[in-house]
Amino acid sequence: MIVTLIPPEYIDKEWSKVSPLILKGINYDGGRWNIGAVYKACVEGLQHLFVVYDDEFKNMKAALTTKFVEYPNVKGLQVLFTGGYEGDLWLPEMNKILKSWAKDNDCKFVEFSGRKGWQRKLDKLGWKPEYISFRMEA
Repeated sequence: MIVTLIPPEYIDKEWSKVSPLILKGINYDGGRWNIGAVYKACVEGLQHLFVVYDDEFKNMKAALTTKFVEYPNVKGLQVLFTGGYEGDLWLPEMNKILKSWAKDNDCKFVEFSGRKGWQRKLDKLGWKPEYISFRMEA
């Protein structure tokens, strides 16, 4: 598996393959984002687009977006939207890439919010649950 960061100037070239995968993550965000807003954020460099290809760059297996978050005392890397298939094959490599990307950009941690099903996969890679997020419609 090959994990790579897509620079903003190349996002248009990959977007038709990326958008259905990213949409899988957006479908679980409770209406906070739409695919057009994620595209705009990636093109403007506000989110970073990572993709996973097979070893020959023929098939895209997954895509995810991240962004830097500046807290008063620390900078972190936040994983926003993830979608794909065969996650057991690419998630370990993606994990290494995200840790490296975070360190290279002076981030002290990587954070991820997602469905409970992610916990089984992330536990194996050393992630620890930090809190539970609750939501109520107004």
